Amino acid sequence: MHEYQDSHGPHLIVVPKSTLCNWMAELTRWAPGLSAVRFHGTKDEREEIARDVLCPGQHDEDRSWNVCVTTYEVCNMDRNVLNKFAWSYLIIDEAHRLKNEASTFSRTIRTFETRYRLLLTGTPLQNNLHELWALLNFLVPDVFASAEQFDDWFNLDI
Repeated sequence: MHEYQDSHGPHLIVVPKSTLCNWMAELTRWAPGLSAVRFHGTKDEREEIARDVLCPGQHDEDRSWNVCVTTYEVCNMDRNVLNKFAWSYLIIDEAHRLKNEASTFSRTIRTFETRYRLLLTGTPLQNNLHELWALLNFLVPDVFASAEQFDDWFNLDI
Protein backbone atom coordinates (compact mmCIF):
# COMPACT_ATOMS: atom_id res chain seq x y z
CA MET A 1 0.00 0.00 0.00
CA HIS A 2 2.89 2.34 0.76
CA GLU A 3 4.63 1.71 -2.56
CA TYR A 4 1.72 1.28 -4.94
CA GLN A 5 -1.00 3.49 -3.50
CA ASP A 6 1.17 6.01 -1.67
CA SER A 7 -0.56 5.23 1.63
CA HIS A 8 1.66 6.64 4.38
CA GLY A 9 -0.63 5.93 7.30
CA PRO A 10 -0.99 6.20 10.08
CA HIS A 11 -1.48 2.46 10.44
CA LEU A 12 -2.10 0.60 13.69
CA ILE A 13 -1.10 -3.03 14.21
CA VAL A 14 -2.38 -4.69 17.39
CA VAL A 15 -0.64 -7.92 18.36
CA PRO A 16 -0.19 -10.31 21.28
CA LYS A 17 2.61 -9.22 23.62
CA SER A 18 4.53 -12.41 22.78
CA THR A 19 4.82 -11.40 19.10
CA LEU A 20 5.49 -7.66 19.49
CA CYS A 21 9.27 -7.91 18.97
CA ASN A 22 8.78 -10.27 16.02
CA TRP A 23 6.38 -7.84 14.34
CA MET A 24 8.90 -5.01 14.74
CA ALA A 25 11.67 -7.17 13.26
CA GLU A 26 9.49 -8.26 10.34
CA LEU A 27 8.49 -4.66 9.57
CA THR A 28 12.17 -3.69 9.50
CA ARG A 29 12.98 -6.65 7.27
CA TRP A 30 10.06 -6.54 4.81
CA ALA A 31 9.03 -2.88 4.88
CA PRO A 32 12.23 -0.86 5.36
CA GLY A 33 10.56 2.18 3.79
CA LEU A 34 8.10 2.39 6.68
CA SER A 35 8.94 3.90 10.02
CA ALA A 36 7.43 1.79 12.82
CA VAL A 37 6.91 2.83 16.44
CA ARG A 38 6.69 0.26 19.24
CA PHE A 39 4.03 1.64 21.60
CA HIS A 40 4.61 -0.43 24.72
CA GLY A 41 6.32 -0.25 28.10
CA THR A 42 5.58 1.24 31.49
CA LYS A 43 2.98 3.95 31.90
CA ASP A 44 5.71 6.61 31.95
CA GLU A 45 7.43 5.15 28.87
CA ARG A 46 4.14 5.08 26.96
CA GLU A 47 3.35 8.66 27.96
CA GLU A 48 6.78 9.72 26.67
CA ILE A 49 6.28 7.85 23.37
CA ALA A 50 2.82 9.39 22.96
CA ARG A 51 4.10 12.89 23.69
CA ASP A 52 7.43 12.81 21.83
CA VAL A 53 6.88 10.34 18.98
CA LEU A 54 3.20 9.72 18.25
CA CYS A 55 2.24 13.38 18.76
CA PRO A 56 -1.57 13.16 18.45
CA GLY A 57 -3.02 16.08 16.52
CA GLN A 58 0.02 16.44 14.30
CA HIS A 59 -0.57 16.81 10.54
CA ASP A 60 0.05 13.67 8.50
CA GLU A 61 2.85 15.29 6.51
CA ASP A 62 4.67 16.26 9.73
CA ARG A 63 4.50 12.79 11.29
CA SER A 64 7.85 10.94 11.57
CA TRP A 65 6.31 7.44 11.62
CA ASN A 66 3.92 5.38 9.49
CA VAL A 67 3.06 2.38 11.66
CA CYS A 68 2.30 2.02 15.36
CA VAL A 69 2.63 -1.51 16.75
CA THR A 70 1.11 -2.22 20.14
CA THR A 71 -0.64 -4.90 22.19
CA TYR A 72 -4.24 -5.60 23.15
CA GLU A 73 -3.54 -4.56 26.72
CA VAL A 74 -1.98 -1.23 25.75
CA CYS A 75 -4.97 -0.53 23.48
CA ASN A 76 -7.23 -0.93 26.49
CA MET A 77 -5.04 1.14 28.81
CA ASP A 78 -4.18 3.93 26.35
CA ARG A 79 -7.32 4.07 24.23
CA ASN A 80 -7.54 7.82 24.82
CA VAL A 81 -4.20 8.31 23.04
CA LEU A 82 -4.93 5.87 20.21
CA ASN A 83 -8.43 7.30 19.67
CA LYS A 84 -6.89 10.64 18.67
CA PHE A 85 -5.79 9.26 15.29
CA ALA A 86 -7.73 8.61 12.12
CA TRP A 87 -6.07 5.28 11.28
CA SER A 88 -5.68 4.34 7.66
CA TYR A 89 -5.28 0.60 8.30
CA LEU A 90 -6.06 -1.25 11.50
CA ILE A 91 -4.52 -4.73 11.52
CA ILE A 92 -5.27 -7.14 14.33
CA ASP A 93 -3.13 -10.25 14.72
CA GLU A 94 -4.77 -13.23 16.41
CA ALA A 95 -8.09 -11.57 15.69
CA HIS A 96 -10.09 -14.40 17.19
CA ARG A 97 -9.69 -12.30 20.36
CA LEU A 98 -12.62 -10.31 18.93
CA LYS A 99 -14.98 -13.31 18.90
CA ASN A 100 -16.50 -12.09 22.16
CA GLU A 101 -17.94 -8.73 21.14
CA ALA A 102 -18.58 -7.89 24.81
CA SER A 103 -14.90 -8.14 25.82
CA THR A 104 -13.04 -5.01 26.87
CA PHE A 105 -10.67 -5.22 23.91
CA SER A 106 -13.49 -5.68 21.42
CA ARG A 107 -15.42 -2.72 22.81
CA THR A 108 -12.26 -0.57 22.86
CA ILE A 109 -11.08 -1.35 19.33
CA ARG A 110 -14.54 -0.69 17.88
CA THR A 111 -14.27 2.94 19.00
CA PHE A 112 -11.18 3.60 16.84
CA GLU A 113 -11.68 5.56 13.65
CA THR A 114 -10.33 3.41 10.81
CA ARG A 115 -10.51 3.53 7.05
CA TYR A 116 -9.72 -0.16 6.49
CA ARG A 117 -9.61 -3.14 8.82
CA LEU A 118 -7.67 -6.36 8.40
CA LEU A 119 -8.00 -9.36 10.69
CA LEU A 120 -5.37 -12.10 10.88
CA THR A 121 -6.36 -15.37 12.51
CA GLY A 122 -5.86 -19.07 12.04
CA THR A 123 -9.02 -19.90 13.97
CA PRO A 124 -11.91 -17.65 12.91
CA LEU A 125 -14.36 -20.24 14.15
CA GLN A 126 -13.83 -22.51 17.14
CA ASN A 127 -17.13 -23.19 18.85
CA ASN A 128 -20.08 -21.72 16.95
CA LEU A 129 -21.15 -19.39 14.15
CA HIS A 130 -21.65 -16.49 16.55
CA GLU A 131 -17.86 -16.18 16.82
CA LEU A 132 -17.66 -15.73 13.05
CA TRP A 133 -20.46 -13.16 13.20
CA ALA A 134 -18.46 -11.14 15.78
CA LEU A 135 -15.48 -10.95 13.39
CA LEU A 136 -17.65 -10.09 10.38
CA ASN A 137 -19.56 -7.51 12.42
CA PHE A 138 -16.25 -5.85 13.28
CA LEU A 139 -15.18 -5.79 9.62
CA VAL A 140 -18.50 -4.82 8.00
CA PRO A 141 -20.92 -3.66 10.71
CA ASP A 142 -23.46 -2.32 8.20
CA VAL A 143 -23.94 -5.72 6.55
CA PHE A 144 -23.55 -7.89 9.66
CA ALA A 145 -25.39 -5.67 12.14
CA SER A 146 -27.65 -8.32 13.63
CA ALA A 147 -26.48 -11.60 15.14
CA GLU A 148 -30.05 -12.93 14.97
CA GLN A 149 -30.31 -12.18 11.26
CA PHE A 150 -26.91 -13.81 10.69
CA ASP A 151 -28.13 -16.92 12.52
CA ASP A 152 -31.22 -16.98 10.28
CA TRP A 153 -29.09 -16.66 7.13
CA PHE A 154 -26.88 -19.56 8.17
CA ASN A 155 -29.36 -21.78 9.96
CA LEU A 156 -27.93 -25.21 9.28
CA ASP A 157 -30.99 -26.98 10.74
CA ILE A 158 -33.10 -26.15 7.68
